[in-house]
Parts: sequence; C-alpha cells; structure tokens
Amino acid sequence: MGTIARTIALLAVIVSCLTPPAAAAEPPGEPVWYADLDRETLAALQPADSDDILLAILKAGVPFRFEHERFTVYTDRRWYSSTSSGEAGSPLMILRRWPGDTVLALYGLEGRKCTPAPAAPPVQGGVFKPAGLVAADRPACVWDGSIAGESGDYPARWVERPLPNRSFRLGALLLPGDAGLGGGAIPGLMQELQAVLGRTLLHEENWPETPPAVAPGPAIPPALGMPPGERSEAEDPWQTAVARTFTLGLPPGLRAMRTDSGPGSTLAVPGGLLWIRGRFTDRDGDLVVVGDPQRAGYVAGFSGTDPEWPMSTRLPAGLIGGQRIAVQDFEVARNRTGASAATAARWREDGFAGEWLVFRLNWEDEAIEIGLPMLSGRKSEALFWLPATIRTAGRPPAPPPLDPAERFGITFERLTGIQRKESPWTEGYLSVPGLRMELPLHWYPVNSLRTRDGFPIRLYNGDGEPCGILERLDEAWFERFDPAAGNWEPTANHRRFRAQAAWRDGTGAALFRSRSGGGFRLKPEGAAAGQGWERMLGSVQIMRPGR
Repeated sequence: MGTIARTIALLAVIVSCLTPPAAAAEPPGEPVWYADLDRETLAALQPADSDDILLAILKAGVPFRFEHERFTVYTDRRWYSSTSSGEAGSPLMILRRWPGDTVLALYGLEGRKCTPAPAAPPVQGGVFKPAGLVAADRPACVWDGSIAGESGDYPARWVERPLPNRSFRLGALLLPGDAGLGGGAIPGLMQELQAVLGRTLLHEENWPETPPAVAPGPAIPPALGMPPGERSEAEDPWQTAVARTFTLGLPPGLRAMRTDSGPGSTLAVPGGLLWIRGRFTDRDGDLVVVGDPQRAGYVAGFSGTDPEWPMSTRLPAGLIGGQRIAVQDFEVARNRTGASAATAARWREDGFAGEWLVFRLNWEDEAIEIGLPMLSGRKSEALFWLPATIRTAGRPPAPPPLDPAERFGITFERLTGIQRKESPWTEGYLSVPGLRMELPLHWYPVNSLRTRDGFPIRLYNGDGEPCGILERLDEAWFERFDPAAGNWEPTANHRRFRAQAAWRDGTGAALFRSRSGGGFRLKPEGAAAGQGWERMLGSVQIMRPGR
C-alpha cells in the first residue's frame, strides 16, 4: 500500500486523464415538479400551465392512496409513507416524497379553534410567524418558519384545519427538502406539499366527538436528515451511505437512498442499489453538481465477474445511449477497496448536456458500477475519492478524507522528503490549541466537523483502520477525576510533556493535564501499533494557549 502522498498523486493523475479541457456551464434546470418522474408518466403528460402541472402529473399515472381511519391522502407515485413512533404528540401519518427529504406530517389537535395569533403553534423545536394565508373555501390557519434539526434548521410551514362538527382540528407540518437539486427547488416542493395537503379528505365521522382526557402534547416533528441546500467540504462532514452489501462514503451535499427504500428510484437502473444526487462546494472552492431533475447518480451491483468488463465499452447501466470518451485504470480504488480491478471513465449520453463519470470495480464474485451524471465540477478529487471508500460486508466504513480544520486551529504538517529521511517513522506533526505531537508513518487525523472545537480527533492508518482518539477535557472534568477509580497510574517525569500531571492506564490510554486548566486524553483503538503508539505518546507537548 502506498503512502497518503502517493495516493493523492495517483488521484491527481486519474483526474487529469479524465478531465476535458473545459467544463460546460450548468444548463437551466427543468421545473422541479417533473423531478424523478418515470419516463412512462412523462410521456403521458399533456401540456399544462404551471397551476395545472401537479394535477396533470397525478392524472398521468395511477395515483397512490394513503388511508388512515380519520383521513385519506392522494399522491402521485413518487410518495411513500414512513412509520410514526406512536408516542404522544407524534404524527398520525408521515408521507415522504422521493428521495425522502420532503415530508408531510399530519396530526390530530384538540380544540376546534386555531392557535391564536401571534402565538406560535405547538410544534416542538419550531420557530414560526403567522403567514396570513387562509383559504375561503377551506378555512385554515397558516404559519411559516423553521424546525431545528440535528444538522441545522429545516424550512417549515404549519397548517391547522378545523373540523366543523368535532372539537378537533387537523395539524399539518410541511417540510420541503430540495431533492438534491439545490435551494432553488424548495419553493416548488412546498407547492407540491400544499397540493398533497389539498387532496387530503377528512373522515369527520371517524373523529371522536370529544377529546380524550389526556392531551397529546406538543407536535413532535418526524426524523429529519440534512437540511436542504448546498454544502461545503470545508464546513460539513462526509457521510456514509449504507446499502445491503456495502458502505460508501459521500461528500457533504450528496443525497443517497437505497432503491429498496420507499417506492424505489423512478429512474430504473438494472441492478440499482443506491440513488445519488446533490451538490456541494469542494475543498478547492469549485461547485460540484451531480444529476438534474431527470437524471440521478447510481450504484449498481452484479453477481459474478467478467475480467474484461471494467475496461470494456459496454454501456453503463444508467445510460440509454451514448459513447465512452476516456477510460483509465484506477489503482487507488483497487488498492483501497481490495478489488481485483477498478477503472474510471468518462461517458457522453445522448441528449445530456453534461458528462457521466463511471467507476467499475471487480471482486472475486461480484462487481459494482458507480455512475455520476455531472453538470459541474467533473475535476473534483472528492468524486474520485468516492469509489475508494467502498467497503464490502464485514468491513468497517471508510474514514472521510483529511480535513485541514483550519477554522478550528487544527493543523497537520506532513514531513517533506528531506525530513522523512531524518525521521522515517514519522508521518507528520499534529497541532491543536494546547497540544502538539508526532503521528506515526501512514497515520492521519480526522477532526469532528459537527462540534464547536473539532474534537474528538480520530486517528487512522493508511488502510483506513482506526488507531486512536484524541479528546479535549475541561478543568471541571479533572476536578472530578479520581485516578483510583480508573486504575490510572501517575507518569514519572511528567514535566517532559510540559504538563502539570500525566497518567497511564492498563489499556495504553494516557491523560495529560495542562498547567493552564483542562487537558487531553489519548485512547488507543484496534490498529494502534505498540511501538508507534508509544513513540507518539512520548512526543506529546502541552502548549500554552495561543502558541
């Protein structure tokens, strides 16, 4: 296995060989209402004004009908239901539009009168203002705002619709995603949500005449993923997509769905396992756009292997027609994934303004193809790192690529060629606010992008195996610290670390307390080598803040 530097150099060669002289500009997008429709429905559509498009789509195919005792909802075939938790305040029904980031949640609310303005509706984690939208033919109260999710705020609309003859009202939480098409798709998806809500038929006779003795409590939003919008490799973490037989790393901003979840991708791909689409800004500041309303990336799997297939001109699974432009052996992906063969290629598809990046990998008894329809950012190294993160069943997911973490004050300085000759066992120096230490050869750090300070920092080796964790501890932690409770032994001559105190335990973990308050803990993980781990611990230097 080569070093990290060699890996980066090989990636650069692949990118260079497969990159055209100039990238085409991103073409104007099609209306979001057509996104992810199957070809049969598109062919059956009649020309319609924008106000009639959603109704025309519903009529062009066999609609779905979602039944609840208290109401019925009609949608087109891109929608599917997900399970509610059933706890007090949870939705009666949750509907999602493919790929699942646009959500309609329906609730039963006690009382016939709407929540009085200017009070906010009873939605957990929500911030709302009255929108003043009340339909004359179907009275409703409307608020616009946002819902606080684990990874950021989701745009949201809350609608309350009273029942004339019952002491209840229907509550609806509308959460538009972007279907991987960027922020410009959000208004159109909100219109789709409102159209579906407008097709909700209430079965008033099935609602209780009086509310139960125990109120259900505030409305609990359904599970939310990454908020809609573009992402940046400099600010957001890589993700891990989980399929039936493998895991795959994804840059931030790309959305992935298993094709056996929900209704499946409406753009059928033979052997398709994952659907991929989205956009992000890579570390070089370039916008990367994967897919358009009628095209999405995919991962397809095949049983058995053909040694000629990776280099062949056989049409990729996701293309109807086209021709290959360039192909290259992909040593990085082959080495990182354990594949017997791996290639990267560019393809041109008939009628598509962009180009496809297609990666093919062979193992002993299976093969995987990754196809990415590129509208912008074909040169991005993030895309060429993506196939190298495939890990087949039984192997841990691949770590994300190194984040320089400059915004946290965390740096990793790799040794130059001359320095490497003087210290052949050292990969480089990791510096964080308050600590500096060596990392063994082929090791590298990955900080936590979702935390305020980038900690904990995980250490991996060149094969992507975890080696250890560096944690920051505050002064209050050390004030509660009892060495005897964890079998911690004080380290002799702790001054060589410039620490106020230092300890070790029987697992190889180490604690370092700073003279200025707080400190650090280093814990080994599975692939931590004894000699390299001990050399790394011996190199620790506690620094003053600001140094």
